[in-house]
Amino acid sequence: MRPTYRCRTCAAHWPCPTARLVLTRLYQDDPAGLRRHLTAHLRHARRDLAETAPGVDADALTARFLGWLPAGDADRPADAGRPGGTAVADP
Repeated sequence: MRPTYRCRTCAAHWPCPTARLVLTRLYQDDPAGLRRHLTAHLRHARRDLAETAPGVDADALTARFLGWLPAGDADRPADAGRPGGTAVADP
């Protein structure tokens, strides 16, 4: 949930393990789309947290949002279309 970027369900830092699992499944055929989705959330989190928690480390946020993705995912071509309905996994 914004602006703290904690999971609505478990209150852990988003993306929590459950959100990661859901996102991985939603984007199983579009790993580049998953990276774009998480990068967009990272940008929003940096902006939001800069206002509400100015001491947040940008490198730690990047690791939290993108560090769990397999390295090869960025290089694989996206399959047809992005899956819809990611509200369950979004902060």
